[in-house]
Amino acid sequence: MVYTASTSCGKNNVHQVLQIDPPVQDRDGQGVVRALQPPKLIATVPEHKLVYPYGLVECGSEILVLGHNDWFGSQILVCKLSDIMLQRFIPMKSIGGSILFIDERSISVSSKVLPTVKGDSVVYIHSGHPYLAQYHLGSAACQRQSITAASMAVCPGLVALSTMFSAAAFVISGA
Repeated sequence: MVYTASTSCGKNNVHQVLQIDPPVQDRDGQGVVRALQPPKLIATVPEHKLVYPYGLVECGSEILVLGHNDWFGSQILVCKLSDIMLQRFIPMKSIGGSILFIDERSISVSSKVLPTVKGDSVVYIHSGHPYLAQYHLGSAACQRQSITAASMAVCPGLVALSTMFSAAAFVISGA
């Protein structure tokens, strides 16, 4: 099964999490046909709980919902999808020492793989300003650095991950 997040626009923006189940097999008299099932709405997040969503990422055995919980982008909210499905918005202070890299595609990486990045952090490129941010969930501290060669010293794995994401997009798109 696959999960996806979307935002319904209108007077009150509501962020939705949809579940897409695998195709089911239908018999149509001519053989077996695979039929896609429509996405199921499994959770909603009101805008006042999550102002700017980043999306979803798998971390360990959990699906996490990520985003900014203020218009200034100063705080990142990470919650378990399983809690949000129950309308509980409990910010996580720890993600088992993992690091979440957030961009067009998101990935969870063990801090053992990237010892230069503090565990329980979210690393992202701030969209409004050209800087790399490392937000620590436990302390709510955010380190910012201009995107230059110096920023790669703080997060050398970012180049490899960015390259990996670009290569995967290239392969998927068939370009």
